[in-house]
Amino acid sequence: MNLNCKNFLFNFLKTTLLSLSMLGCAGKKALPTFPNILIVLTDDMGYGDYGSAGNPHLQTTHLDELAGESVKFKYFYVSPVCAPTRASLLTGKYHQKVGVRSVLNGFETMDPGANSLAEILSAKGYTTGIFGKWHLGENYPSVPNAQGFDEYFGFRTGHTENYFDPILEHNGKMEQTRGYITDVLTDKAIEFISNQKTPIFCYLAYNAPHTPLQIDSAYYRHFLEKGLPLQTAKVYGMIENIDENLGRLFQAINDNSLMDNTIIIFMSDNGPLTGGWKNTDELRYNVGLRNQKYSVYEGGIRTQCFWKWEGKWFPAYDTISLAAHIDVVPTLLDIIGSGNVADFDGVSLKNQLEGQPNSKDERSYFENFHLSTLRDLAPYPGGAAIRQRWKMVNGDELYHLASDPGEKHNLAEEFPEN
Repeated sequence: MNLNCKNFLFNFLKTTLLSLSMLGCAGKKALPTFPNILIVLTDDMGYGDYGSAGNPHLQTTHLDELAGESVKFKYFYVSPVCAPTRASLLTGKYHQKVGVRSVLNGFETMDPGANSLAEILSAKGYTTGIFGKWHLGENYPSVPNAQGFDEYFGFRTGHTENYFDPILEHNGKMEQTRGYITDVLTDKAIEFISNQKTPIFCYLAYNAPHTPLQIDSAYYRHFLEKGLPLQTAKVYGMIENIDENLGRLFQAINDNSLMDNTIIIFMSDNGPLTGGWKNTDELRYNVGLRNQKYSVYEGGIRTQCFWKWEGKWFPAYDTISLAAHIDVVPTLLDIIGSGNVADFDGVSLKNQLEGQPNSKDERSYFENFHLSTLRDLAPYPGGAAIRQRWKMVNGDELYHLASDPGEKHNLAEEFPEN
């Protein structure tokens, strides 16, 4: 075979193989690229427990930086206690619909048939992990590894007794750890983020600053020197430790070049707990919101919530939209193009996160919680409904939240039509 024939045959084969390759690529459906998702949930951290909220004592450098880089909702609501918020956060439904009413005696056990965010994302190819407090059931099948989480490191109950060198559960086996619990959980979350292939869903559920208030005195001594009560000083010390750990966590995301494709959501599960049934003025700083944990007044159910997606969402402060924990699942599924929002009690916040104007919010949001009505459900006491800036409590109280965030002036007689 002469040289010209060899060149012709070579070029013919090369062209044919290239054409077949292109046909093969054209026949393949491109796989979707999903963002990583990180949800950080703190425990009993109040609306005012941030430097950016005007707290005169706290320095929360990394949280304040996150707040400045995020979309924030002035009116973001959760349930008055731990487990109900966690149930709503992971299902997009009011907690009563998935079997959760309170925090003890089986009232905290989520219906194992409820479809969790972890299960939904796992079906989409996500690797899922929870690190920290579960509090939605202690027995199979209402446990993390049976509810869609590939990786579980933490504890099933509402609290753990020892924050130093705690014994924690890792995928069904107990492990002795070394160090402070918030540091340990952060280490595990960083390991998960650093070692897994994308996309990942990481749910970091800190148990701080929930009781027992255990923290090295180096974190709270300076608060005592300011004259703050010991309980408040310890809570603030635990929050500053959380802030320190979030700095490490965000640095790890940056070091792994994941920040521009990671949705970060930060929130707390309910209002602060100062201790005892005190007047609002006697509680620790909470920007004047009424009451505390266990209550359907603003101090018990309004929390800070930061949503960040670098390069996709621009920092903003939404003072109009009513948003809540039940919105997290439908919002995330709307973003990744999966799921029917009609399947949830919550709504998608995608438009607000993308900066589309929301001149008027017509939705209604409901709360129902009171320790006296756990066994026999009743609308009152503990019933509340919010629509626009009007809030009804217990059927005979009416407040206008924009002009009266502290819920001091009952306008029920003045505006009976509302």
